[in-house]
Amino acid sequence: MGDLILEKLISKTDQIPAKKGILFGYTFKTTGTPIAAYTELQYENSYPELKNSDSNKILVQDPFSSTIKIGSINSTFYFLEHDWELVPGKWIFKIKDGDRVLAQKTFTLFKP
Repeated sequence: MGDLILEKLISKTDQIPAKKGILFGYTFKTTGTPIAAYTELQYENSYPELKNSDSNKILVQDPFSSTIKIGSINSTFYFLEHDWELVPGKWIFKIKDGDRVLAQKTFTLFKP
C-alpha cells in the first residue's frame, strides 16, 4: 500500500461541494493507555442513498474496522470519484469503540 500525501488543505469546512475529485474528512488523535499499544476501532460512515451505477447496489452505510496505534494521529476521509457518489445531504462519519462513539462529524454535501 502506498502513502497518502495531502499537499494542501483547500478549506476547513463541513460544507462540501458534491463534485468529482473532492477529498473530505477529518484527522483525530487517539488517547489512552498504554501509549503505543494497538487497538481496533470501528468506523461507521452513513450517507444519503447512493446507488452504484455499475453494480446497482445501494449504499447507505459503510462500516469497517481498522487497527490504530494509541497516541497516533489518524484520519478518516472520503474521495468523490464517481458521478453516483455526488449526492447532496448529510454524510456522517463515526468512530466507535464497541458501542461507544468516540468521534462523530457530519458533512453536508451540496450541489455546486
